[in-house]
Amino acid sequence: NTRLRNVGFITFFFSGICAISSGVVVSLLQEQYGFAYGMTGTLLSLMSIGNLLAGFLIAMLPGRLGMKPSILLLTIGYALGYAMMGLSGAVAVLALGFFLVGIAKGSVINTCTILVSDNSADRTRGMNLMHSCYACGALLCPFFIAAAGKVSGSFAVLVLAVLGLLLWLVYMGTPFAGRGAGKKEVTDWSFLKSTRFWLLTGLLFCQNAAGSLADHADALCRADAGEDDREPCAEQRQVVAGEPGIEKINESHDVCLLWFLYFLFF
Repeated sequence: NTRLRNVGFITFFFSGICAISSGVVVSLLQEQYGFAYGMTGTLLSLMSIGNLLAGFLIAMLPGRLGMKPSILLLTIGYALGYAMMGLSGAVAVLALGFFLVGIAKGSVINTCTILVSDNSADRTRGMNLMHSCYACGALLCPFFIAAAGKVSGSFAVLVLAVLGLLLWLVYMGTPFAGRGAGKKEVTDWSFLKSTRFWLLTGLLFCQNAAGSLADHADALCRADAGEDDREPCAEQRQVVAGEPGIEKINESHDVCLLWFLYFLFF
C-alpha cells in the first residue's frame, strides 16, 4: 500500500522538525522565564520519559481502541505540547507539554516504522528513505525556528504546534486497518538470546543518550552566551558540566567501541 508508505515518509519528515526543535525550545523558554539549568534538564528528561512510555502505549492500545484511534490519541502530543509551551509559562504546564511531545515523538517513530516496513516492496530502501525524510526535517528545523523567532520566541513555539497539528491531520485523513480480529499470534521471544539484538540495542541507546546530551549542551551554551553573541560555534556541543570537550570524547569513544564490537561479532 503505497499510500500508507508515503504517509510514513511525510509524517516522519514533520516529526524530524518537531522532535529536533525541543533543544532549541527549552533554550527559548529559559531565556523567557529565567529557568535554572536543573529545570531545563528536568523538562528534557520528561520528554525522554514520554518517548520511552510511547513504545509501550503504541503496542498495547491498538488491541483495545483500534489502530487509528490509538495513533490519533498518541500523536496529538506534538500539537498540544508545543501549544502549551507557547501559551503558558507555568512550570506544571510546561512539564506536561514536554511529556506529551515525548509521547508523540516515540509514537510517530513506531507508527512510521510499521507503515513503511509493512508497505514497501524493498524494506531496506523504504526504511532508508524514511530516515532520510527525518533528517531533512531536522535539517530544516533551525531555519523554521530562526524565521519564526524574529517575531517572538512564543510565536516560534506555536509554529511548531501548527506543524504538529498538520502531522496529526495527515493521520486523521489516512485509512488504517480496524481493530485486530481472529486468533492472536504467539510472540517469539528467542530474539532476546541474540547477540546482534543486544548490540544493536546498545547502539540505539548510546545514540539517543548522545542526542539528549547534545540538547542539554545546546541549552547550556545558549544560556551562557549573550543576547548578541549567539555564535553557532562548534564548542556548544562540547560543553558539559563546564568541561570543554568531555562530551565529544566520551561520545566518540562509545561509538567507536560499539562499531568495533559490531564488526568483531558480525
